[in-house]
Amino acid sequence: MESMENFEAMLEASFRQVHNGDLLEGTILQVSGDSAVVDIGSYMDGILTQDQLLYDGQTITDYPEGTKLTLMVLRVDSRSSQILLSKKEADKIVVWDELEQKRQNGESIRVKVKAAVKGGLRIQYQSIQGFMPASQVSDHYVEDLAEYAGQELEAVILEINREKRDFTVSHRELLRQAEKAAKAHALHTLKPGDRCQGKVVKLEKYGAFIELERGVIGLLHVSDMAWSRVKHPSEMLQIGDEVTVAVQEVDAERGRISLSLKAVGENPWARLPFAVGDILMQKPVTHMIAGGAFVQLTTELEGFLPISQISEKHLQTVREVLKEGDLVNVLVRSTDPENRRISLSMRDIEQGEEISLSEGSYEQEEDVTSSLGEALDWEE
Repeated sequence: MESMENFEAMLEASFRQVHNGDLLEGTILQVSGDSAVVDIGSYMDGILTQDQLLYDGQTITDYPEGTKLTLMVLRVDSRSSQILLSKKEADKIVVWDELEQKRQNGESIRVKVKAAVKGGLRIQYQSIQGFMPASQVSDHYVEDLAEYAGQELEAVILEINREKRDFTVSHRELLRQAEKAAKAHALHTLKPGDRCQGKVVKLEKYGAFIELERGVIGLLHVSDMAWSRVKHPSEMLQIGDEVTVAVQEVDAERGRISLSLKAVGENPWARLPFAVGDILMQKPVTHMIAGGAFVQLTTELEGFLPISQISEKHLQTVREVLKEGDLVNVLVRSTDPENRRISLSMRDIEQGEEISLSEGSYEQEEDVTSSLGEALDWEE
């Protein structure tokens, strides 16, 4: 009798000793009903119930005989010779370690949004749940966070609190990192002359901001929108418009990209549709300054009509005779395509005189052209 008791004690000692909370490896021996019997190297059966094994969408048949699992001991029941096990609780410990490692390495994780809650989103990563504050959801204000429910988002880990079984993540930070990387790449690869597709994201009086890709925004100055005068960017563009632009300048140190819309099309100054001496009929006055008026000659070309060439009479101001929108007949006095200047005259038509002026003649117009240059200066 004594030898039998000694044999049982030796047999029991040969098996693994387990305690509540232990993590161990097990192999499914049999699946029956809503639970599985697991071999964990003990003389007692390991029992893994369905609620401690399965996640949403899984069934008990997903774990056939022979499946190896990492499990946690929930309770050792000596009376019934059973050890109650949990895969879910074991997963949590493994996942917490994984999360900590990813946080230290700066790695991102993919989380599923469970629901919108007060102040943000309740999210899940594998078997554990965490939180994404509203301020960390996007790089812009989101009015209704419920639209994210059910979505999967890439995020970086901000904080882990094992004691409270919670962790905090940010999708916004990941977007910022991606934008920063995209901008750095663009600043070092784009070169003058490159053509890009972009979207108008903002309008200012001095130009339009064009998003070439997420995080890469260039400035299209009003003076580079068209060959003719553009008073305000809204005359040509609206927010949301898709445009093809040419890269004009890249300043990597200041992080600026200058764009041009007019450089995409044909240069109208390369082949003027009129010559010196031509009379152009019914052309609108677009703009006036102290020294004269600008006249729209084609959709892309303007000429300058000096105050001295408006009338034989001496004029104190241009507005004594003209106003914006007036249609006038003008004679082409000179052209200077290189400096993009066309000089006009109304007076010579009235006099009916023969015109014999060489190209580039801008006598008595230095102050006028200086004013034009100042009007086209970039506004920073």
